[in-house]
Amino acid sequence: MKHKFTVKTMGDNIRRARRNRIPSMSLDALAELSGVTRVTINNIELGKLPQPGIGTIVQIAQALDVPIGMLIGEEPMSDADVKALGILRSLIEDRNRK
Repeated sequence: MKHKFTVKTMGDNIRRARRNRIPSMSLDALAELSGVTRVTINNIELGKLPQPGIGTIVQIAQALDVPIGMLIGEEPMSDADVKALGILRSLIEDRNRK
């Protein structure tokens, strides 16, 4: 099922993905990892940026390690799904450090 894309939905999805990471990711950390300014990310999360460019969306998705579709609302994920991804990501990172 396709979901209607809205800037507000994308902002909510970015905020949810960022906060549900294990550990939670701050706006500053996401800005540093993605190369997108903190102000831009904050404006996207608040629904104040009318049309963020696809490059910006790709950079944020890569930094959060989530599918682009999840951010724009085409692949809805529950908070539990996002948390599970975070836990899995942490386990893989721990394993790779050994």
